[in-house]
Amino acid sequence: MRYFIYPYNERSESVRLLKAELGAKSIKLENSRYRRRIDDVIINWGNSSPFNPSLNCNSAHATNKLKAFKVLKAEGVSIPPFSTSKDEARAWKDDGKTVLARTTLTGHSGRGILFAEDEIPDAPMYVQYIPKKKEYRMHVFDDAVIHVQEKRLKNGHEAHKIRSHDNGYVFATKDVDPPPMALEESIKAIKALGLLFGGVDVIWNDKQRKAFVLEVNTAPGLCPTTARKYADAFKAKYGV
Repeated sequence: MRYFIYPYNERSESVRLLKAELGAKSIKLENSRYRRRIDDVIINWGNSSPFNPSLNCNSAHATNKLKAFKVLKAEGVSIPPFSTSKDEARAWKDDGKTVLARTTLTGHSGRGILFAEDEIPDAPMYVQYIPKKKEYRMHVFDDAVIHVQEKRLKNGHEAHKIRSHDNGYVFATKDVDPPPMALEESIKAIKALGLLFGGVDVIWNDKQRKAFVLEVNTAPGLCPTTARKYADAFKAKYGV
């Protein structure tokens, strides 16, 4: 049994941590000399042009936000309303809704998201902003949540509607108690996209008593603890 990781970025710190926990090696993105053995386990880590066959070879569906939302909606996963129509986005705004314009469909950590405060900008995708009490990163593996993190604001930073690292938010694990629906929708999202694993960003709206999936990360950022949990999950399913 050998583990190999096919990364989106060969310098990824998360890939380094996961390799160490699994005793795995990377497959080079260019000029690779890798030769597959029948019992090799190849993990596609966020690469939208995956090594085939590999685990999470459907990651391209999750990488593109519009494609992902279309699949999630079709499969009945709870997500915010979205549209590709500028006119529909303008109608939302006229109705008092807060509109987010996604200027890129492959951004992460809040990059490429604009609040349409005055005019509606040209963009390939528009999403209604859903107020949230909590936002979580659910690490899902094979129909189970293996680790839960909550996005919390660091001391000295002002609250922001986009809870990203650049806006002063960090992942916390102490006293994290997500509602059952947040766990359920995260698992549904991974299954809907045909993935084995991923980090699902999901929010909880207390007024509606409802969870909404925002995106699925096929190369979620890992710390030593999270890398160990993923490694344990791979070993339990595929062997040591």
